[in-house]
Amino acid sequence: MKTFFQHLLSDVDNQISSKRFITVGAFALIVIAFLLDLAFNIIIAQGLLDIIQSIIWIGLGTTTIEKFSRKEATSPNDNLES
Repeated sequence: MKTFFQHLLSDVDNQISSKRFITVGAFALIVIAFLLDLAFNIIIAQGLLDIIQSIIWIGLGTTTIEKFSRKEATSPNDNLES
């Protein structure tokens, strides 16, 4: 289970990504709000839910851009001018 969460939160360099951590945390808050509404009829303010949803969309977008815009690593000698 620990390796699953490490893989889920790590970026392309296998480091924990703060963007992914915040996105997963915001998703957990949405799930908690849904369960509170479902089980205990506790209503969360719509504005707060909209803000959390925006955080999730922005987090997913930035991690997607980060993953697919990654360029291949070049050797240090490729940058030297002859």
